[in-house]
Amino acid sequence: MNKALLIIAKTGFQDHELQGTRTALLDHGFDVLLASTDIGACTGKFGSVEQASVALKDVDVADYDRI
Repeated sequence: MNKALLIIAKTGFQDHELQGTRTALLDHGFDVLLASTDIGACTGKFGSVEQASVALKDVDVADYDRI
């Protein structure tokens, strides 16, 4: 499976933009992971909460097909 990494802000990311992008990648067969400054909860501008599973400092771009 192809892997994609989406980078989001810890607070204030655009909820709808994340959902649309993630849905499109999933629909095209990607395994999608979220990254931010730290692992853990990230809060969108409109209140959605997403979990970053990787911290930016730990990202190895060679591990992903799309970033």
